[in-house]
Amino acid sequence: MRGWHGSLLSQLTDRLGILMDFSGHYGSQDVSEFGLSPDVNAGLYGYRFGPQIKIVSRPTVTAFVHVLVGGNYLDVFGGGASGGSHGLAAAAGGGADWHLNDTMSLRMPQFDYSFMRMSGGNSSGLRVSTGLVFRFR
Repeated sequence: MRGWHGSLLSQLTDRLGILMDFSGHYGSQDVSEFGLSPDVNAGLYGYRFGPQIKIVSRPTVTAFVHVLVGGNYLDVFGGGASGGSHGLAAAAGGGADWHLNDTMSLRMPQFDYSFMRMSGGNSSGLRVSTGLVFRFR
């Protein structure tokens, strides 16, 4: 599935922050692991929160790790199915930001091992994200 990923970080100290992570992924997907018909269109929305720690902080690059816990919502339609399901979501990972200037960086990239539990089924995998990071002070 392809989609979007956005997050907000509130920096508590020079190294520790609280991350709020949101995502949406869409497409035709085999969701039989959640007890649904395999040929459906799906939208998967996630929200996770947790600590993020800077492990490297230099003028040109910042590297970080985080552990996040929250929830998700799976919306399915087509293939004789429609409806949705809520569940548990968690992720652990990290990444690095290459600073372009004082207010903008390039995420190069972020890797997260993502876990979901819905309708009695489990799913896990790697989420890779890249894009622009805007900093507000």
